[in-house]
Amino acid sequence: ILFLGAIKMMAALVLGASLIGLCKSFPESILGVMLALSGIELATVVRDQTAKDAIFVTLLTAGVCLGLNAIALGFAIGLFAAWLLRLQRRPR
Repeated sequence: ILFLGAIKMMAALVLGASLIGLCKSFPESILGVMLALSGIELATVVRDQTAKDAIFVTLLTAGVCLGLNAIALGFAIGLFAAWLLRLQRRPR
């Protein structure tokens, strides 16, 4: 997944504006289906989580991202929640 992401980032940086023209040539419904399928593929990672803490942080992050339409805020709140849960589990 990291390799595929790196390739996509490099293509976006190198090709830039020409990719925007390519994306505009596709109907929005096809792009929407492609986005939904890639989201489902990325969400399969959640199946491997068995700890309740990890599931809580995942759902909290997704909920904030979707509910507030702010990905950066969702990431920050999820990171803070994971940090708090880790502090709570740490022996004193």
